[in-house]
Amino acid sequence: MTHMGATASAATASSPEASQFRGVTKPSEDSNVAFSGPGIVDQVVVTPGKVVKAGEILATEDGREEIAKLNIAKLLADSTKEIEAAQADLASKQVDLKRNEELYADLIAVKKSNSELDAARVAVQIAEIVVKFREESKVKAGLDLAQQQVMVDKKKLISPINGIVAKVDIHPGDGADLTKPAIEIVQIDPLWVEADLPSTRTNQLKMNQELAVRYLDEDTWQKATITFLTPYANAGSNTRHVRLTMSNPNGREAGLPVMVQLPDNDTAAAK
Repeated sequence: MTHMGATASAATASSPEASQFRGVTKPSEDSNVAFSGPGIVDQVVVTPGKVVKAGEILATEDGREEIAKLNIAKLLADSTKEIEAAQADLASKQVDLKRNEELYADLIAVKKSNSELDAARVAVQIAEIVVKFREESKVKAGLDLAQQQVMVDKKKLISPINGIVAKVDIHPGDGADLTKPAIEIVQIDPLWVEADLPSTRTNQLKMNQELAVRYLDEDTWQKATITFLTPYANAGSNTRHVRLTMSNPNGREAGLPVMVQLPDNDTAAAK
């Protein structure tokens, strides 16, 4: 079989090669990641070629200070001693008030009071305010804990996608450079196939349509789905850009040339 270029000018109109056009595979995702804040690189746990999953740690900055603050925040957030002490004090004040109310029941019956009753009532009100304050302080401690956890997490470089490490540009002991990517992750399953096809042969193509694709070094064709099709032709080359998505279970590298098989015009029109 003769391998054709994008215009297939060397093939006759009736030959199978007249419907085959050159394309190239590319990663379906290419993610460059960097630390979100300054720091010293502590560990780099991946190397080029390593398969990683979304959420996996790629590298870390020195986060000892942030971890120490996190541990303190955990102690404050988990502690209930201050609330328990405030509740116990409130209970004690309520007992004192009840005792004074029983002692001066006759005054209360005629809607009168004295200094001891007034002091006991105020003491209960203050104790109730203290309990609420301690409860609100615990809520704040929980928010402080969550905030400190974010600071610790920022010291971790996380993979945003499932893919393969393509490049590592950091080393332990380096200062994190926030102006350039530290690690590049690419996804090659599925792969994209990018091709510029003659506009006269693409009028019948549609989104989600399946086409046959094969590598130049293979005779086997496989299915690929159109996921992007420019709505206009390039006036200079009279081509339209088409992107297809195809599975890559064998993990072949991106950047390889492929042939894309277009349906015959008559066949496409019939569909």
